[in-house]
Amino acid sequence: MSKPRNPKRLRSPQNKGFFSLWLVAVCAGTLLIASWSGKTGALPLSIKERSVQTLSATPLGSDEDLVLLPAPTRNVAKGEKLSAVPFTSIKWPKSRLTTEYLLDLGTSDGASAGTALPKYLPIPLAALAQGNAEGNQVTEKIPQGMRAITVRVDAESAVEGWAQSGNFVDVILVRVGKEVNGGLESKVIAENVKILSAGRSAEPLGNESTAPTPPSTVTLLVNQEDALKIKTGASIGKLTFALRGFADQLPTTAIRIDQRTLLGQAKTVQANTSVSGTAKGPDGQVYVLNAGARWTKTTDASEENAQ
Repeated sequence: MSKPRNPKRLRSPQNKGFFSLWLVAVCAGTLLIASWSGKTGALPLSIKERSVQTLSATPLGSDEDLVLLPAPTRNVAKGEKLSAVPFTSIKWPKSRLTTEYLLDLGTSDGASAGTALPKYLPIPLAALAQGNAEGNQVTEKIPQGMRAITVRVDAESAVEGWAQSGNFVDVILVRVGKEVNGGLESKVIAENVKILSAGRSAEPLGNESTAPTPPSTVTLLVNQEDALKIKTGASIGKLTFALRGFADQLPTTAIRIDQRTLLGQAKTVQANTSVSGTAKGPDGQVYVLNAGARWTKTTDASEENAQ
């Protein structure tokens, strides 16, 4: 007689329901954690920390594993001196610390950027140059916010060549006036302008007894507004210089004069021969009264007959 076969154990509906609820809870928790970490799990990093994290492939450790390095707080242009750039300190992993980066600003005296440098990043030593990169005597004398422009001159406008590097001049524009009958006018369009170079030379003239050969061009140090005035004036008229004395900082008193004003100020003497009156004097001579209200002796018989 064969043994009865054991019936298959069926899963309890209660166990199956509990397993399903557990699986749903795990999935929901995973999604909730992922969503929360995507929004608030990664705290916002400062610009300096993001810069370090971008360049460092190794994770940041504790403060004992980091070192402070100088970094510019703004973009640095090529050729700009580091002494004119504001700096801050950023954290950098010691594991990546080498002599390739600037460690101390005190060692960068007189250095400039040999290439453009981004802000809030360490400065590679290979990107530095002593002095101004590709600098010269003219660019080193241009302060921030100022501009250097070049204009054509001749012996007259350059004051026989005395207007040289280091001198100061007033720039005068001579052109046809706006009025139909106004004629020519001269106007000061820029005052106390420094000459950076004359005839491609940035060297001052010095104590010379004779002026050098007048340059054909000069380079002026001006602000942006005066640069626009001078360049526009060069296209509509002739530019000439009024050379200033040493240390003369006084403002110009005469700014403009035109042809009509100039000629109107001149006195014109005209001869007037018309007779306005006659009379016989005590001496028996005939006198005529001219337009200048003066009696003049005459022997004209016709004037005598008129009396």
